[in-house]
Amino acid sequence: MKFPRWGIFALKLLATLAALVVLTRVVSPREMLERLHHINRIWLLIAIVSVAVEFAVSAWKTGWMINPKSIGFWFQLKLNCVKSLFNLVLPGGVGGEAMRFIYITRQISAPGRAAALIIVERLSGLWAQIMGSMITLLMLPWPELSVTLRVTVILMLLFLFYFGWPLLPFTFGLLAQILPKKWAEKLLGAYAQEQGAFIHGLRAWSHFDLQRMMLLAFACLNQISIMALVYTMAQATQSPIDWRWVSMVMLLASLSAVLPLTLGGLGIIEGGYGLGFHIAGLPAELGIGVSLVLRCIMVVPVLLGAVFFLRGFDPRRQKS
Repeated sequence: MKFPRWGIFALKLLATLAALVVLTRVVSPREMLERLHHINRIWLLIAIVSVAVEFAVSAWKTGWMINPKSIGFWFQLKLNCVKSLFNLVLPGGVGGEAMRFIYITRQISAPGRAAALIIVERLSGLWAQIMGSMITLLMLPWPELSVTLRVTVILMLLFLFYFGWPLLPFTFGLLAQILPKKWAEKLLGAYAQEQGAFIHGLRAWSHFDLQRMMLLAFACLNQISIMALVYTMAQATQSPIDWRWVSMVMLLASLSAVLPLTLGGLGIIEGGYGLGFHIAGLPAELGIGVSLVLRCIMVVPVLLGAVFFLRGFDPRRQKS
């Protein structure tokens, strides 16, 4: 017997309510309001600007990956807002990426290529986040590690970042190639016939050329903009964290967001921030507070995404 969709939604709603109860036990609502009352407005303004920069960099990167002549920057910016809206329903980027897949497919009329682009973009971002976390952590003053050793390892990681990247899309393409037909139909639905184009699209980003250098450069720029957002928000909420820990906190939050347990990942993502701050030697409640304030800021692009979606913007009418 197939479990009804409303039942899954009801379970997520209950899990979300439970997460809210846990959050109010860990971080007092009164304490949060007091922290917001004394928020540093200059750092808050910088954090809001960082949100805009992160959205712009993401839109610029996706437009470049597709083709700036076929899909416009402003459309990608609007689509990122719609993505934020649907990520509330399906955490881990599933809902948002599904909407991006639909709209980009309409624009370029190539579902296999659209799916490959989205997956490559996600993989490159995760790869940059993992390598960035390792490199920035090595910049911390570890007494056990000499400066020479740290510099050597950092150089090795940079080498791995560039030359090891092709393994990710190539491996993903190999798995897609051996995927049983019935699984492909479940994953790609009516676009299962595009499996060959999907695999080709993945492997196209594995070559040693300028295109791959630009992709990784965009991924790094995107991660730096997100780091700036988290760091400035931490400063605004008087949660002083060393910038070298920020990338690791982001990585834990991103991995936590993949767990589809609550609506919008509420409570799960906050747990990732709390764990990251705890590892960095700061109280976990400070990390949870930073995450909650970030959610408040992200209400703006979510509301804009709702407006764009309800207006029924058609990517085929967008001009570059």
